[in-house]
Amino acid sequence: MTRFAATMMIAFLATSAHAANELRLLDVCLRADHDISIMSDRLSEFGWVETSEKTDTLTNGLKWIGTTQYFTTDSGGELLETILDLKERTAAGLLRKKDIPQSKNRFLVREDEVLHVMWRKPTPAFTEVECHAALSPTTVEDIQKAHGALTTAFTRLPTRKSDGGQVDISLLNSYILESYEAPAAILRTYIQVQDP
Repeated sequence: MTRFAATMMIAFLATSAHAANELRLLDVCLRADHDISIMSDRLSEFGWVETSEKTDTLTNGLKWIGTTQYFTTDSGGELLETILDLKERTAAGLLRKKDIPQSKNRFLVREDEVLHVMWRKPTPAFTEVECHAALSPTTVEDIQKAHGALTTAFTRLPTRKSDGGQVDISLLNSYILESYEAPAAILRTYIQVQDP
């Protein structure tokens, strides 16, 4: 486990059976491997399956990833339905995106969870990795318990930063969003490392 992943584990997770899934995801996403296939292989060990097939599960997860980011920053006064529709079309575009040597995407699913891994090499000296995951209630049960009752549809927890990376978690209120098939949480990680 990286020192950064360990820091995130302490900051966000309680010690229970569910913490293992969350820790493994952080451990893989908070490495800037030189090959995105290495990351995909590591994630497969924890139940994540790479896919390029446009399914309802994949589209739904991707649209919530974009929607949650919108509503935890500045919604601009738009309605949730409007943003969901926009982000569903954006998800379709993401799935058509082709890899180039400097930028690659992988989409993975685990039951009803979705993970989008973005690998970039903005310069020969640096590698960046972002992970965006739509997670189930079981996976984030400890985080939800630690936070307590949600009073709004979207609750963004404080950003954690360390070792050149960061983790953001937004919790979604299943009661308020029950008619929308929303995930329980959206996880975002980012890390940039200088290549040797």
